[in-house]
Amino acid sequence: MVIDLKIWTIQDYQAFEQLVNTGELVVAEKFIEMLDYWRYAYDWMAEQMRIRIGNPPPCVKYPVWAWYQWEGKRKKPDMRSRHGEPGRRIVRLTLELDKKDMLLSDFDLWHMPLNHGYLSLSEQEDEEFDNEYKKCCYSYHDLKDCSINTPAMKLLREKMTKSWERIFDLTLEPNDWLIEPMEKKSIQTTLWSIRQDQVVKAEVFTAQ
Repeated sequence: MVIDLKIWTIQDYQAFEQLVNTGELVVAEKFIEMLDYWRYAYDWMAEQMRIRIGNPPPCVKYPVWAWYQWEGKRKKPDMRSRHGEPGRRIVRLTLELDKKDMLLSDFDLWHMPLNHGYLSLSEQEDEEFDNEYKKCCYSYHDLKDCSINTPAMKLLREKMTKSWERIFDLTLEPNDWLIEPMEKKSIQTTLWSIRQDQVVKAEVFTAQ
């Protein structure tokens, strides 16, 4: 059954021109900001998409990012916030596409994969993981160092990346540690591409 959902994405005007001219928008690696710094997290997200919604089109490696919910409300992102270099032309696209073609996740919790952190559900769980890597004589920064590839580090990284899967569980019980209630969440979504027939509205802005 097709379940169409409305989402929003903010793109550079050049990307919008690609969509208009070719009928499809896909992400080119060279346009992803700070990819070298965040590649581990982006690769992990792409792998999760392959597992959960299927393989990308040929020659596509990384997803398009969009918004499903903004600051607790099903509304389009406020363009008065910073969404690009000041003075740059950007486009807010309103899209409708099948839920099965996107992967929803908690935007705030996504910062744990981005920063190579363990996504704990409590302070106690966080301290337990800290103690685990310290017992192995590692530091937090060692978790990011891919040149360290010992059996102990492999187990620690497996546990860390497994914790990241919690970003996809939007029903987690809210707490005073990291988990916000649904009415406060910003929910992002990733998709492999945007087709022109999925665009409901295109609005051009100048980034503030």
